[in-house]
Amino acid sequence: MLSNTDVARIRKLSAAWLNNGPASMLRFGLPPGFLERCSRREFAGLSILLASRVDQIHFKLYAAADDRPDGKHHQDLQKLAPTKNELLESAAWTRTHDPSAGFATMLRQVLVSFGITET
Repeated sequence: MLSNTDVARIRKLSAAWLNNGPASMLRFGLPPGFLERCSRREFAGLSILLASRVDQIHFKLYAAADDRPDGKHHQDLQKLAPTKNELLESAAWTRTHDPSAGFATMLRQVLVSFGITET
């Protein structure tokens, strides 16, 4: 199996072509059904799985709660146009990754920015 560095070299991509930062989330578990919702794409012999819109909402909500209110993750989440139910489902999943009171407060602030006042 090729490493990210190998793929970058072979495909003449930037060394930062793939963001491995979120890989640490694997320790805590992906949203239920994640792999079943992924889409497989082939790019000249490079096979990748893309997270579904629902899973991107999960990840972006988690990141937005740990970011500033006008930050990139919050803006990305807005572009995904999540429904109330999608946000509440995602919020429940994020709490399995960070059950701290501080995170709960930041998460609540993000939800309120989307018009959700009850959780």
